[in-house]
Amino acid sequence: FFQVLDASSDPTKQMLAQGLRAQVAMRESDPAKAEELLRQAIAIYPKAPGVRSSLATLLYSQNRKAEARKALEDGIKDNPTSENLKVRLAALLVEETTPENMQQILVLLKDICTPQQRDGFPYAVLSAAYAALGQSEPAMQAALRANERGGGSEAPYQLGLRLMERGRFVESITHLKRALQAGPTTPEFRGRWSGPTTKQQIRREQPS
Repeated sequence: FFQVLDASSDPTKQMLAQGLRAQVAMRESDPAKAEELLRQAIAIYPKAPGVRSSLATLLYSQNRKAEARKALEDGIKDNPTSENLKVRLAALLVEETTPENMQQILVLLKDICTPQQRDGFPYAVLSAAYAALGQSEPAMQAALRANERGGGSEAPYQLGLRLMERGRFVESITHLKRALQAGPTTPEFRGRWSGPTTKQQIRREQPS
């Protein structure tokens, strides 16, 4: 299978081969090899958001956050319409609540947090950014929208925080319990960073 992909003149198939090899390396607990293969895949075909996302996930898992951020930023430059990369970068930026990072999150999510958005997670990140900037009303509205759409544990977690900030402690406990039931949550939104991108994700993001 790999030989067929390698022999192809199509760079997207060559990229896919390296990406899948990286998955094998991760299963064999060889992150250094996986990183090398992912970087090779990106060099072959830079417009592959799935591979960029996998590299960022790998770097993040090794606590190489600055490199993960650069991988995402470079990926967005080559794939400016990729919502996945923008949301992942926003989730990474929210870990360090500087005004510059929070403003960048607002820019990243501007065209993602729309009425058509079905995933609550971007709204949860947006809520955290607004809250860090001291904008309580937009933060609450974003948390409510996240909760309406569902966003894993992050949506009820952010809503619980916003209610707590307003002194509505009984209501906040209900949502924080929901967050715990949905899965472990931290302000860093680590849930969005668990595990490498799957074969299906890489293939799905391969251009037709």
